[in-house]
Amino acid sequence: MTITTITFTSGGPTSVYIWQTGATTYYNTSFTQSGATEAFWPITIQRTGIPPSPGTYAYIYFSSNLSGDNNMYFNMSTHNVIIDGQNNTVSINSLAVYPSFVDILDNISNYDITVQNLGIMCNQELQNLASGWIFYNSNDNQSHRVTACHAYYCYSTGPINANSGGIFGGNCSECTARNCFSTGTINENAGGIFGHGCSDCTAANCYSKGTISGSNAGGIFGHNSGKGSMDNVHPCSAINCYSTGAINGQDAGGIFGAGVNYVCTATNCYSTGAINGQNAGGIFGSGVNGSCSATNCYTSGYSNNNQNSRGGIYGGNYQDD
Repeated sequence: MTITTITFTSGGPTSVYIWQTGATTYYNTSFTQSGATEAFWPITIQRTGIPPSPGTYAYIYFSSNLSGDNNMYFNMSTHNVIIDGQNNTVSINSLAVYPSFVDILDNISNYDITVQNLGIMCNQELQNLASGWIFYNSNDNQSHRVTACHAYYCYSTGPINANSGGIFGGNCSECTARNCFSTGTINENAGGIFGHGCSDCTAANCYSKGTISGSNAGGIFGHNSGKGSMDNVHPCSAINCYSTGAINGQDAGGIFGAGVNYVCTATNCYSTGAINGQNAGGIFGSGVNGSCSATNCYTSGYSNNNQNSRGGIYGGNYQDD
């Protein structure tokens, strides 16, 4: 299979434009057909001779909407890259073995990757557990995870499978989502923005619209957010976030899923979906440690007639310190 590698070199161009004409993808250092090169997905991004100094970035701009199959994604093998969709969309028509739009290959040199102003559109469910529609690490384990990456003004429309996230996949660390949203159904342990087990992450001005159907799932953060211990906390924060989908999953929550750990916070957040799941909550799901807090939060989906739900803010088995 032919693939394309785009290499940013010291002293060379720092920007690349990508667009599609018909079914053919092109790239160039400017948005001109003259001198453009045909691109074959997946595209590998790498840098040589450029130190990982803060504030030094390579830029990738999308100059049109893109449409393709399960090969339409980036293998990211470098650091300090900004992918600007310029309010365009990527439509994925087939998801066989599709990892994510940006597959972070390791975490030794990969940090400070930003995707902004981009929508990922699909009506099929991701195949990999703990994946994300924007960010994922296909080599994910405790020492290889998506770290210090950012999504601004991004969205996804596809269903969110188990442990996954509408923007970030599971087990990410020190990542930020601002002004992002998802519309897909949120399944077991998944989150509308962040997947299962994320730590030191922040969602600000984000929302989800999909039904929170899976057990332990959350409208913004998935299950087991804020990994750590009382002496080594890694809290996650949701600020000015909301969800509108019905909270049907057992132990699920409108903002955070079940099993949230140590000092995770929801500030100025709300949910409007009916709280139907057993032990579900409007902001936090079941089994939340008492050091977590909800400030200026509310839910409009709680009903005293529903004996399954724990309450409007916290789900069942709330552990109050």
